[in-house]
Amino acid sequence: MDDYKQDLKEGARIMRKAAPILKDLFLQTNLFTSNVLIQPIEEQRDSKVCKLLDNCCGIDYIVFDDTQTRAVGLAWRTNRFWKARHYKSIVYNGFSLRQRRDNQYSKEENCEIQKRQTAIELGLMRPEFTAQADYDPDDDDEILCVAIARTDDVIDAHNKGMYRICDKNRTKNDVFMHDVQWEAMKQAGYPVYDWYAKDKYKGLYEPCVCDTTSDPF
Repeated sequence: MDDYKQDLKEGARIMRKAAPILKDLFLQTNLFTSNVLIQPIEEQRDSKVCKLLDNCCGIDYIVFDDTQTRAVGLAWRTNRFWKARHYKSIVYNGFSLRQRRDNQYSKEENCEIQKRQTAIELGLMRPEFTAQADYDPDDDDEILCVAIARTDDVIDAHNKGMYRICDKNRTKNDVFMHDVQWEAMKQAGYPVYDWYAKDKYKGLYEPCVCDTTSDPF
């Protein structure tokens, strides 16, 4: 299985485990007042509209309630975090943004960060929210933490330097991912809605050793 299909499969698997947590977090935004539903876009790639939402707009899921009167687009990311390998309990706590891609699928530099920025500047369609989960693949994919924030806020925080460079995803010294630290966003006053399996996982994670899986945008 190639990296693209593996990323999609892994992201969907973790979404199934994290969905109940995400639904509770979305209720905290006060956008929804009833049962929250999360519908995947990528599984509907035979639909031209869904393919456009995915490829052009970066929307992985549609979040709505059972009244079907409100809906938002969601970008979904996951991080593998091996608890047994870390001397600190703090998990990554960051929204991963692709800064560059240089592999068989794409060698473009105009990747996620620039595309989101352009969409904001021009008023184009984009995911209203970004969500990320850290999980332990060695412990039955245990969900360690989950957070959601408005995508515009994530990009704004990135532009203000609230990110770390992830050196796990380097090829010939090319940096691929920037992680916008949601604990730093919270300290700066951005509305971030998060959940932790244990309080000890909270905090700013400093070492640049993250291993990110995400939609190959």
